Amino acid sequence: MKTGIKIAFIIVLAILAIGLASVMVIGIIQQERGMNVSILAIGYQTTKLFEQEYPAGEIQKIEVKAQSSKIEVIESDTANIKVTAYGMKDEVIKANQGDGYLTIEKPPVFHLFLFCAWCDEKIIVEVPKGSAKDYTLETTSGSIRVPDGTAGTLQVKSTSGSIRLGNGGNLTAQSSSGKITAGNFQTAEIKNTSGGIETGNLKEGNLTVTSGSIRCGNVETGKLESSSGSIRMENGTEITARTTSGRIQVQEVQRLTARTTSGSIAVEKIDGYCNLSTTSGGIKVENSEMSAKSGSIHLKKKNDFFTDAHATSGSIKIEDNNRKAEVELKARTTSGSIRVSK
Repeated sequence: MKTGIKIAFIIVLAILAIGLASVMVIGIIQQERGMNVSILAIGYQTTKLFEQEYPAGEIQKIEVKAQSSKIEVIESDTANIKVTAYGMKDEVIKANQGDGYLTIEKPPVFHLFLFCAWCDEKIIVEVPKGSAKDYTLETTSGSIRVPDGTAGTLQVKSTSGSIRLGNGGNLTAQSSSGKITAGNFQTAEIKNTSGGIETGNLKEGNLTVTSGSIRCGNVETGKLESSSGSIRMENGTEITARTTSGRIQVQEVQRLTARTTSGSIAVEKIDGYCNLSTTSGGIKVENSEMSAKSGSIHLKKKNDFFTDAHATSGSIKIEDNNRKAEVELKARTTSGSIRVSK
């Protein structure tokens, strides 16, 4: 019995020794690759890593890249740009200024032993009020915040964390996990894997989300796509909207092409052309060309038009169908009714 206990004890020690050696080897490899290596981190670790001011007039673009940190841009009464960074004591901040650029980088740190350690890691960029700069902001784990009136061109990316932006000029935003909220922009290219997208008014917008809904204000020209989630827009000029599973809702639009596999489509007012289709769900809109495989179609007349309607399995009811009207509307459904009323 004692011999068995000794053998088990030796085996446990051997496993621990192999594990410790493996961790040390990984640490050495990471250090040779240029990564900072920390031996031990335990308990509350937040400390001020960096604080520096820069002349605002000499900087047109600010770039911040962090391995694991929140990034916040805030307005202040200062005449300079001030950067403050917080993190674990073994982390370092690299800063570089030149040719109108300010670059702030927080490289990753490899911790050999991390026991119950917590840290409020963040990089704060203070800019003078009314000073709009161009930004490139990236973080692997953390949120990004930029307020109104501080940004011209914005490029933001977060692997895991929400993004909240005020009004700006041109926007490119990407997140793998976390909601993206943006104000009014001239152009916006937004992609999100898991989390919704919400914007204000856009002159031109391409919004894509894999899992989550899309909400936006007025969009002059846009393409809105969601694999799993609803799409809701206020007013638009020329819009394409697609969703695999979810509802599409538009208040007023001039030209609209909308497709949904499983969900309904509702448009309150059409000023021009509309082409809508759904595999499973109803369609409710004014003048348009539409088809539904499984679902009813309900149209409310705004102007006089002739309706060319066909239902494979379902009833058709059309009020005052004028064959001499200049506008012709086509409605098709495989399984469902068609109703046109005043």
